[in-house]
Amino acid sequence: MSAGHDYERIRDLKGGSFECCVVCGTAKHKDGWFWLAGIRSKQEPPCHQGHPMTTPAFAEWMKQAENMYPPEAFLP
Repeated sequence: MSAGHDYERIRDLKGGSFECCVVCGTAKHKDGWFWLAGIRSKQEPPCHQGHPMTTPAFAEWMKQAENMYPPEAFLP
């Protein structure tokens, strides 16, 4: 467990695998990237442990992360 995460190994359809936090859904890939809700980072996000992702620690993580889906992607 790190940064509050409880990781479990998940096998993908192509025969590879990654780790996924069973609490918040953060994915930890072998290439060093962490993914959460369409956002990726080399820095591990804090586990929000069932709480909304509006904590100060999560806001700090988002500042340095790469949002893979810009806000306009969600507009109708």
